[in-house]
Amino acid sequence: MKTDLVKIPIVRWLPAVMVMFLAACGGGGYGGGGGGSSSGTITTYTATLTGTAEVPLNYSAATGSGTVTVDSSTMVLTATVTTSGIAGTAAHIHEGAVGISGSIIFPLSEAPAGSGKWSTTVTLTNAQLTELRAGRYYINVHSALYPAGEIRGQILSQGTSY
Repeated sequence: MKTDLVKIPIVRWLPAVMVMFLAACGGGGYGGGGGGSSSGTITTYTATLTGTAEVPLNYSAATGSGTVTVDSSTMVLTATVTTSGIAGTAAHIHEGAVGISGSIIFPLSEAPAGSGKWSTTVTLTNAQLTELRAGRYYINVHSALYPAGEIRGQILSQGTSY
């Protein structure tokens, strides 16, 4: 008789324990396992910003480096730029091939102000992704001395150079 009393609670709780076990293994989209959202391929692009890349070129000693990543499943672009030797007043991603000025596509924000650290996160359209992949976007940082842009760098997939 005592054995029957012990079996009843185990039988009642066994299904709940099994559900928790399966959730911990990633089934059914619970917790941090799997089954939730899947990430696509992350593609990384880089940019080296200099005054000699500007149109028209200048001989500013300022420099910058940028990293752009794109998640192919969400089309989310994240850009970060770090500058040195420049008091930037604005920074943008522009459309334009090497040596050609183009319109602003995405603004970047500096945080904290005066830090030289600029960033943005946006969702691309298919057309914008095509332009980015073709190397027709660049990062431009403006200053009071060069309001049209003091340093510029073409956004290129890693391993590509001009």
